Amino acid sequence: MNRRHLLAALCALPFIGPVFDRALAQSRRKEILAFYYGWYATPDISGSYQHWLNPDLKARTLEESPDYPASGLYDSLDPKVMQRHADEAKRAGLTGLICSWWGQNDHTDKQLGPFLKVLAAQGLTATAYIERAETVEMLVEDIAYLHKRYADHPAWLKVDGRPVLFLFDRVIQTIGLEGWQKAREAVRSQLGEAFYFAGTANTLEEIEERTPHYDILHIYSIQFEAAEWRLSRSLWRGRFYKNWVEAQKNPPLVRTTATLLPAFDDRELGRGKKRPVVPRDNGETLAKFWLAAIDARPDWVLLVSFNEWHEDSQIEPSDTYGERDMLINAKMARQFMP
Repeated sequence: MNRRHLLAALCALPFIGPVFDRALAQSRRKEILAFYYGWYATPDISGSYQHWLNPDLKARTLEESPDYPASGLYDSLDPKVMQRHADEAKRAGLTGLICSWWGQNDHTDKQLGPFLKVLAAQGLTATAYIERAETVEMLVEDIAYLHKRYADHPAWLKVDGRPVLFLFDRVIQTIGLEGWQKAREAVRSQLGEAFYFAGTANTLEEIEERTPHYDILHIYSIQFEAAEWRLSRSLWRGRFYKNWVEAQKNPPLVRTTATLLPAFDDRELGRGKKRPVVPRDNGETLAKFWLAAIDARPDWVLLVSFNEWHEDSQIEPSDTYGERDMLINAKMARQFMP
């Protein structure tokens, strides 16, 4: 290299760093993903009510929910409902949805395909959240089914071109971590590296234990950490999220996550023992969760939930709260996104 070329190379160095940083930022696109439930049904479309227990349409009450949808009871298979939910997800600042999935030909499966098309039109993504696995063999079959049927869809959530698939903790509770290892190896032998798998971890110890077996980790049941019995929730939030995100970096996972929620109250489900309650505090709960999560700098923020009405964690507009929490989420999302 002559002096002229060397001088040109040295002069270019200050510009290489910013270009590299922009490329890295683009490759690690931030996501704001809400857990979504497509399991609702009404008699006019599906022949009966599902997940709307003993509704009183006049009084606008439900037996197993503290609140009621502002839009009224709906069927998840209704194209108008899919469009409304896609519009609301966009307005809420979400980049995608993690869709609860209960098996082949289930109501949630029938909803997922058409919903992906609607989400794609809004520039949103989605993935499935496998809720159960009765056996290793059935889990492998379900993963293969999801891969064949949906993974190539342009709206499917991907990282570096590879589809992402979420699995709820019930999978490990049923088949164990050893069963999941067998299932993943069977999927790999059939389909190669078909998915990045996002599994659950409920403690820092579980992050360490499960990091070798998943590509991404997340917590869903954040209510047990955030319940009202916390003496200093503000102090807890900051410490929890920083520790949680840092634990996912050593060894590094494909993406780091932080889960938050606007509220939680499932006492009307009759689950027995004392249940955690996370009050909304006039919207302050969601905003403060967001601030702590932003400060911890995760790659992805996960929201529980878009429309889990049984547990009162929804941001979907309701009779009690209107659009308040949806709009709070949109405001905080703008602070998180680049």
